[in-house]
This record gives sequence, C-alpha cells and structure tokens, in this order.
Amino acid sequence: MIERTIYKQIINTIKNKAVTVITGARQVGKATLTTNLFPSIKRINMKNPALLIAAKEDPQLFLEGFSRPLFIDEIHRFNKLQQDALLPAVEDGTIILIGATTENP
Repeated sequence: MIERTIYKQIINTIKNKAVTVITGARQVGKATLTTNLFPSIKRINMKNPALLIAAKEDPQLFLEGFSRPLFIDEIHRFNKLQQDALLPAVEDGTIILIGATTENP
C-alpha cells in the first residue's frame, strides 16, 4: 500500500468524530481507502439486496448485529426509518459511523 499524506488526517478525523462521510464518484476507492486504513472494521454494503431488505424490515435489529466502528458503503440508500434507527447510537457515542456515498451529503 502506498502511504498517502492524507491518511493521518483521515485517521484522526475518524477517531475524533462520531460520523465521517467519504464522498466521491463511483469506483474511486472510497471503500478501499477505509478498508486499507482500518482492516478489521466491519463493512456493510447496502447494494446487497438481502442486507437492504433486512435493514428495511427491522432497522434497529439489523444494526445491533454489527460490531463497532461500522462502515456503511452506499449509505445514501438508507431510508428515513433506517437513519432514525441509527441516530441515537451515533448521538450517544455507542457507534462510530463511517459512510461512503456517491451522493452529495
């Protein structure tokens, strides 16, 4: 892996913030960047139809099944109910959320 000058800034931001959103065009390496910097992080890809269905059926139960910190790829696919289920855990510091999206946050 090539050491990038921005890596330290990204790591510090993620460690000091409850929520970090990484945005960029498709296929530019948002998920790869996060995986390289945090190899043990649990990653959820919301393009997976089974995960999307499970998240829609019971968002709270769905989120309880994952360790922290949590990386959600394609986070813009979360609907309002899923966002509401995630919000209390982010606000009280229970989880650190890293999201990647092609959408403008």
